[in-house]
This record gives sequence, C-alpha cells and structure tokens, in this order.
Amino acid sequence: MISLRGLVAVGMTWLCGAGMTALAALQVASETGELLVAVCVGSGLIALAAGLPGALLEAFRKRPVEAAVNNVAPVTTGFFVGVLIRLVGTVALAALCRYQLPAAGEQIAAAILIWYVSLTATEVITLAHALSKRDSLVSPGHKFADSTRSKVNPSVQ
Repeated sequence: MISLRGLVAVGMTWLCGAGMTALAALQVASETGELLVAVCVGSGLIALAAGLPGALLEAFRKRPVEAAVNNVAPVTTGFFVGVLIRLVGTVALAALCRYQLPAAGEQIAAAILIWYVSLTATEVITLAHALSKRDSLVSPGHKFADSTRSKVNPSVQ
C-alpha cells in the first residue's frame, strides 16, 4: 500500500516536528508559543486528512492487486484529492490563525509555509520512492532508456 506508506511517513514527520515545536514553544513568548502550537496541530491534521483519500482508495479498490500492479491511478487520484484538501485546509488555517492569534501575518505565513513544505516534501519523496521500488520489482529487466546513446546527438556514444 503505497499511499499508506506516505501517510505513515507524514505522521512520523509530524510527530517529530510536534516534539520540537513543543520544546520551542516552552522557550519563547506565550504569543509565539500559541502560534507554533496552533500551526503545528492544524498543519498535522491537514496533512493526515490529505493522505487519507489515497490510502482509502488503495485499501478498498475492487480489482485484485496482481491485476493492477502497473495501475498508478489510485495513487495519482488519491494524491491529487489530497492536494486539494491540503490547499483548502492550508488557506483555512491561515485565515483562522490570522483572525484568532495576535501574531504578525508574516510569522503566521512563515510557520505555515515551513510545515507545508516539510510535510508535503515528506509525502512526495515517500510516494516517489515507493513507486520506483514497485516498478523495479515488477519489471526488473526492463530498460526504460538506452543509456549508451545520446538522444540529442546520436553520434555521441
């Protein structure tokens, strides 16, 4: 289950980041600490909610796994639904923090951006790694490109 791996990786990244955020919130002023905790909780929930569609699509698909090994549609569909959830959730989190917290807009945007980039990058890297690993297991002898010839200049060997 490729999307489940992404969801687990995001959850682990979020938990590690939440621990660091909790330690940082204890060391800074109460306003900044509230911002850090609110953005941490909100970003983590958004990231986990964004990973659920892909994991659920893979878990409940009707076709047997052997017949659909080369089919990346569930992963792709789940990822793009997750992107929409992440986009809407991030905008809602920014609006909520802007109106509810006394921090400056730049601080709110920076905190949200840091969490967004780290959690999204974790999911993308995990999905890319899992898909490439699956491709190498499915067709180990298949060459996707001829590495001996240049496509730009065929005379180059």
